[in-house]
Amino acid sequence: MTAMLFAVSSFAQKTTTTYRYEDTQARALDMVAKGYVKPLTVEVKVDATKGRQHFSYDMAKDFVEIDMKGDVYNVRSYGLFKATDEAKCDIIVAPTFHLFTNEKGGYTLEIVGFAGNFINWRTMSNEDLQWINSTQVHTTGDRQQIDAVLKPTSNK
Repeated sequence: MTAMLFAVSSFAQKTTTTYRYEDTQARALDMVAKGYVKPLTVEVKVDATKGRQHFSYDMAKDFVEIDMKGDVYNVRSYGLFKATDEAKCDIIVAPTFHLFTNEKGGYTLEIVGFAGNFINWRTMSNEDLQWINSTQVHTTGDRQQIDAVLKPTSNK
């Protein structure tokens, strides 16, 4: 029995595994692909036949406080989405908002504004860009994006 015990223990020796790791870094030229899209301009046509419209949306407390995280901007944005869908338009022009708790234990969002639609889509011209630049303050990042879409104009 003792001889058999020595024989089994000699076969049960541990095998050693060697793990090797190697990492290198070399200089490389980073190639970055960039694309530029020339901006579009559009006009907004207010639907004068509808005039000022009133929209009202009741929302559950959990929807506003949990799903919308209690963010008033998010709730207003949701309301504008619902209003454009209801009015079958692209935009609510000059909206005003009234958000308040209602008697059902939730919230009510009231929106008042004018239904408008986008018309006359076209590629932005240099004249459009000059008009926009004259009314806006730009950061360095904005300037780089704007310069990328400008074409030099000739004086011929």
